[in-house]
Amino acid sequence: MVFTSSKELADSLLEGDLNKCWAIIKEYDYKGYSSTFIYDELITTALREIGYMWQRNEISVAEEHLATGVCEVLLSDINGKKKKWETYKQERLCCSVLRPNIILLA
Repeated sequence: MVFTSSKELADSLLEGDLNKCWAIIKEYDYKGYSSTFIYDELITTALREIGYMWQRNEISVAEEHLATGVCEVLLSDINGKKKKWETYKQERLCCSVLRPNIILLA
């Protein structure tokens, strides 16, 4: 399910409107949302929706490439300008083999 801001971001990416994309991202930053939320729930969801639109032939390959290119610039801007954001948290998986065919995941 795509929430309103992800859809708005997807539309802005497809329009090639970097300023509007950046405004959406900054709005969430100012509201106190984490960079994890912004990356995972906003940007990733928008890109996933663009991919689904392409699969359904609702947009052309050129439009998808434009959106991807704008997103690359946006991500570069975020990484360059948003030093104050907390380090992007990555979950880790620890595996331990207790016996053959028994694996403990923590």
